[in-house]
Amino acid sequence: MSNQVIKASPSIKTAIFSWLTKMLFQWVVLCIPMLVIFHYICPEIVGLLALKLLLNSTLVAFAVTGLMMFGRITLNNEGLSYENKLLLQKAFIPWKEMIFGKPFPITLEKHYAISRRGGGATIKIWPSLNNYSAIKKCFEDHQIFLETGQIATPKNQFRPLDEVISEALK
Repeated sequence: MSNQVIKASPSIKTAIFSWLTKMLFQWVVLCIPMLVIFHYICPEIVGLLALKLLLNSTLVAFAVTGLMMFGRITLNNEGLSYENKLLLQKAFIPWKEMIFGKPFPITLEKHYAISRRGGGATIKIWPSLNNYSAIKKCFEDHQIFLETGQIATPKNQFRPLDEVISEALK
């Protein structure tokens, strides 16, 4: 493994998938149930309400997707980091403390959620990120396989008893 630093940022394809996912989620969870309820309460305003909900959910999805586009992922010998200067977000996960978290269930593009063992921030890796092939190769160099969600560990890996007990109590 070399001392290289790999940086990645969201691509236009990432933005489109993210925006579509946010729109789908808002309509399934919020807008459609609200329209159904108002259809029984006051059916004459359902058309106007649907138009307003469409406009508002589109604006919210654009705003959140736009903010997401300022995020940057960096990989180096120490681990994986995420930074979004606009939202003042930072996260760092060392290679030895990585586990696969559960991705968001409603997505149009399958992403990989990388979490820190014991809790903490989750960093999402999208296949449509710029420089994704270099990210994937770097993970494989550290024996972490994104597509299968597996982390290779030595066969006889022992952890201190204190660590095992504290993890079990969480």
